[in-house]
Amino acid sequence: MSTTTLPTMTRFANLPLIKFTSVDVPIRSPSWSEWALRYGHTLKSNISNFESSLIVITTPCQSPISGFICLGFLIAQLEQNIGSWDADSYFDFLYELPAGTSIKRRKTTSKRPAKFWIQRSRTRDGGIQMRKLGGPKRNGTKRFLTHARCLDYVIDDDLEATGNDALSDYIARELITSISGEIPIDQNWRSNLDSIVVAGPVGGNSSPRRQYEETELVLSDGSRFSIAQTLAIKEWKGTNDHSPHYCRFFNTANRCQDVPQLIRKSNLVIFTSVESYLRFASQFKTQTKVMVVSRDMGDSKFEMLDSALRAHLDRATANPQCDVDALESPVGIQVFYYGKIEKRERQW
Repeated sequence: MSTTTLPTMTRFANLPLIKFTSVDVPIRSPSWSEWALRYGHTLKSNISNFESSLIVITTPCQSPISGFICLGFLIAQLEQNIGSWDADSYFDFLYELPAGTSIKRRKTTSKRPAKFWIQRSRTRDGGIQMRKLGGPKRNGTKRFLTHARCLDYVIDDDLEATGNDALSDYIARELITSISGEIPIDQNWRSNLDSIVVAGPVGGNSSPRRQYEETELVLSDGSRFSIAQTLAIKEWKGTNDHSPHYCRFFNTANRCQDVPQLIRKSNLVIFTSVESYLRFASQFKTQTKVMVVSRDMGDSKFEMLDSALRAHLDRATANPQCDVDALESPVGIQVFYYGKIEKRERQW
C-alpha cells in the first residue's frame, strides 16, 4: 500500500470557473473536472507504481477531461522543488537532445544572440558538437559544447524565458498557483512539460485538441487560460520537430508511425481515441498509459478496443493497491485498471 497522502482539499479549494464553448458565461467547475485534477495529481504521486500500466477511463460523451488529468499531473510535478539545474544533470539533458536542436547563450548583451545547431557527433569527455547558425562557413562554424560551459546555454524555441526558466516566465503561473499554493516560486517549470504526451485526433470541431483550445479556466480577475495554453500544447508534426519543453499532442499519418526519442521519454501518455492506442501503445513500454474514451464510440471501435484490452491482460500483472483507488469517480465516469506489463525474461 502506498504511503503517499491524498491531495488535500486545501490544494484544490480555489478552483477557477470554466468557460465552455456551449455556454455563454463561465460556470463553476463541474465535479468531473475537479475529480480529473485530483486523479492526475494523485497518479503522479504514485507514478512508480503504475509504470508500464494501462488505465482506461470511459465517459458518457467526448469531453476535455483528459486535459484536466494532464493539468493535475503537471501541478504535482511543479510542487516538487526541482530548482536550478546542476552541471552534471544539465549536461546529461543536453547530451540526450536529438541532432538539429537549436540552442543559444543564456546571458548575452546582444539583441540577437548567436544560435547553434546541435550535431550528431558527441562524447562525454570531448563535448557536444554544434554549428553556429550563419557562421562564416557555408554550414556554420563548428564548436564543441563542453561540460564546463553547459550551464551557459539554453534551448532556443518560441517559449521565451529568462534566467533559469523560473515560474515567473510561465504564461499560466497565476492559474496554477491559484489552484495550488505549494509550487515553489523558483521552480524550473519548462522541463516538466516534457513528461506529458497526448495521442489522438488533432483536427475536427470535436477533436480533443480543439476541446483543449476552447475550454478556458477563468480567474476571479477575469483573466483566462485555455487548457492548451496551460499545458503549452504543441503538435508534433514530423521528425524535424525537435524542440523540447512542450506537452506533445500527436496523431501521425499511417505511413509515419515512428515516435521520436524525445516523445518516448515521457512519463505519462494519454490516449484520447481507440485508434491512437492501437497505433502507438507498443512504443511506450515503460510509461504510465491512460486511455480516455467515450462510451458512444460505436460497435466496431468497441470490438477493436475489447480485443486490444484482452491482449494486454494476457501479459499483465495486477496493479498494486494505491492512493488512486480512494478517489471515487463521479457519476458517469468509469475507471478500469488493466495492470502492468512486466519485462519478460528470455526463454532459452
